[in-house]
Amino acid sequence: MHVSPLPTAPWLRGTSLRVRIAVAVIAVAVLTSVVFVVVHSGFSQPAYSSVPAPCALVSPATVAKYLPNATRTPESMFASGTYHAGSCKWASSTGGDDRTLVAQVFVFDSSSSVTAARQAYDSSLSAFGCHCQGVTVSTRPVAGLGDQAAVFYITGAPDATVATAPNAAFPGTSLLVRSSNAEIALNYDATTAATGIALAGTTGSAQLTGMMSMAQDILDALAQPSAVASVPVSPEPHYAGSPDPCSLIATATLATYAPGATVKPQPAASGSGSPQLTSCSWGSRSNSVMLTLSSFPDAVSARQNYQIAAQANSRSISGETVTGSVWMPDLGEEATAIFQTRSAGSQGVAMIVWSGNAEISLWYADTGSSSPDRATLLAGGIAMARDVLAALAL
Repeated sequence: MHVSPLPTAPWLRGTSLRVRIAVAVIAVAVLTSVVFVVVHSGFSQPAYSSVPAPCALVSPATVAKYLPNATRTPESMFASGTYHAGSCKWASSTGGDDRTLVAQVFVFDSSSSVTAARQAYDSSLSAFGCHCQGVTVSTRPVAGLGDQAAVFYITGAPDATVATAPNAAFPGTSLLVRSSNAEIALNYDATTAATGIALAGTTGSAQLTGMMSMAQDILDALAQPSAVASVPVSPEPHYAGSPDPCSLIATATLATYAPGATVKPQPAASGSGSPQLTSCSWGSRSNSVMLTLSSFPDAVSARQNYQIAAQANSRSISGETVTGSVWMPDLGEEATAIFQTRSAGSQGVAMIVWSGNAEISLWYADTGSSSPDRATLLAGGIAMARDVLAALAL
């Protein structure tokens, strides 16, 4: 009798072998979004057949109650012949705070769809609950949602990285639910606007109550997909053209974070394949900036490249030591800031940003100080990345 291998959690499928091996050393898998929901009815027959428009799965009333004035953006997902998937990101900025909720929903449709959903849930459970280096995790079961559900309160220390602690990429509150042949997970994160700094007091019963309401909305929508009404969304970006990379960071931003820096255009990458790469650098006696823009034909390819780059940059290698990281769901569609010490003692932050069909890599370093302020490095990296995103949108 042929026994199929245990299925990998859906959010890991489609990643490169290098990423899969790196993650397997630490945990079963690494989640690629903020929300999963798993639905299991207790019967062997699958209960669900499709995933409606993901941003319509949570009712407008529920969103308005817990994320006032939130924008909705559908996020591209890896395709598979064994499940249907959808992802949406809700983002709300109020009172100087950025609050985000990302949801991924999977409905398995293979001959063993219920079993596949159960095994995917178990894999996700291990990844979220990992007591890995630099991460504090509190886990408890949640009753009344699907057949199995758990909530995770995750806090990362300043030296945590996704290479050594996959769940460091999901600070805040995460809710995982399983029922029948569907899997869903929710992650809620709140930060001080444009800083990546987590807000105190944003994990607890109040957040869990809201997330449970959202998860129940999703379960109801999966059970009656024809009743799901359309909602307005902010479309996922798709950038066209070939902008001059040296014009993407504002002069005022460079004057603030790299005073006196002069531009150093980089030669264009040869070839006509994908991705299209363009680069520019700036340098002064005390600061250096290196920007690389990778343009892909589609958002799925850009997302995969972002995940590979975030994993690769989170690992210390010869001449490059990683000292910590910050995950930022409010920058682009997803972003990671990775603090590094490179050759010759240069200390800085590597910003890896995914937005639509683009992946942005930015290195911002303080070369004039033996112990640069991490908050200043992060603020500069965020400001420059925001400039790039704003310029691409024009």
